[in-house]
Amino acid sequence: AIAAPKAPAAPKPAARPSAVERSAQPRAGGNRLASVLSQLKSEIQAGSPDGDPRGDSSEAVGDQYHALVVAALRQNYRLPPTISERDRLHLTGTLVLFIDGDGRILRYEFSKRSGNQVFDDALERAVRDTRFAPPPTASRDAYRRVGLEVQFRIAG
Repeated sequence: AIAAPKAPAAPKPAARPSAVERSAQPRAGGNRLASVLSQLKSEIQAGSPDGDPRGDSSEAVGDQYHALVVAALRQNYRLPPTISERDRLHLTGTLVLFIDGDGRILRYEFSKRSGNQVFDDALERAVRDTRFAPPPTASRDAYRRVGLEVQFRIAG
């Protein structure tokens, strides 16, 4: 028996460039870097910048409270004009906040200073000036005894 000839395979469609590749292509009158950054920001999922992308809580109560604490600090942080644009992108300070059941800061300590005294002083002022919401009932004792570690940075 003679086998019938096979039909030629249909050509595969050209691979579609990723969103980052598309946005990296120059646009008329546009800034390529700004375009890439804008595209990346729109594709990033919402959540804590310091959170675990896989998550480890079925209710995410701790992550929500952490996000509230960071947002409250950001609201009260006053950026000193002496911090350069370059430093604004890279400075990070890490604090451990010991929070009472009513949201009052009992004490705080730096677990890692930024290396810029002006930045650190402004962060300490923000901590002293901020009133936090009461922590979730399940976490109150831990936040009072062990603390809540917060990494703070100016940019994003």
